[in-house]
Amino acid sequence: MEGFEMKIQILGILLLVVFVTGFGIGYAVKKPTPTGVPTPSPAPVAGLSGEILIGALEDLSGALTTYGEDIKAAYEIAEKDVNEFLARAGVKWRIKLIHEDTASTPEVALEKFESVVGKGAKIVLGPMMSPACASIRSYAEAHNVIFISPSSTAIELSIPGDNLFRFCAIDDLQGPAIASAIFSSGITHLVSCYLDNDWGAGLDKSACDKFEALGGTVIQHIAWS
Repeated sequence: MEGFEMKIQILGILLLVVFVTGFGIGYAVKKPTPTGVPTPSPAPVAGLSGEILIGALEDLSGALTTYGEDIKAAYEIAEKDVNEFLARAGVKWRIKLIHEDTASTPEVALEKFESVVGKGAKIVLGPMMSPACASIRSYAEAHNVIFISPSSTAIELSIPGDNLFRFCAIDDLQGPAIASAIFSSGITHLVSCYLDNDWGAGLDKSACDKFEALGGTVIQHIAWS
C-alpha cells in the first residue's frame, strides 16, 4: 500500500508540475511583462548524473541456462545502445547493469535481488520464472523497487498496483490462443502434458478450459517434472 501511495504521489506531483507550467505559460502569453521590468531567469534544474544502477537477474545456471544466456546477451546489447543514445543526447548520466545468476531457483533469485537492491538498484530486470517473481514480490514492495520480468506468465501474479511488470502475455491470454489454434485445425480430443510447476499448471488450465468451451474434449491431464 505504501508503494502504491508513493506512485500516486509521484503522479500527482508530475500532474501538478505540468499544470503549473502550462498555467504559467498561458499567463505569460496573455499578460506580457511590462517594458522595463526585468524578467527573472529560472533557477537551473538539477538533472541526473553519473551511473544509474539497474539490476539484471538471469538464469545462467540450472534448468533455464540457455534462455538466461540469450537474455543476458540482449541486455548487454540494450545497455550499449542506450548509453550511446544518451551520449549523443549530451546528457550526463548512463545506465549500468549489475548482472546476477539466479541459478533458476526462487531462493537464489531472492538472494540476488536483495544483493542488487543493496547496491543501489531501484529497477531490476528479471527474474525470469514466475516462482522467482513470487519469491521477491514482498521484498520489492517493501523497498519500492520496480522489477520487470521478460518471461513470467503466471496468472496469480497479475496483482493490480504491485511493482511487477511483464513483457510476455500471461497464461490466461496464451492458453486460449493455443486452444483456439488446436481446435481450429480440426483436433477435437486432447491429452494435455505440462511441466509440473506454476507456469505449466496455469497454462494447462487456461488452454484446456478454452478447448472445452469451444466444444473439444480433454481426455487427460499429465504433469511431468
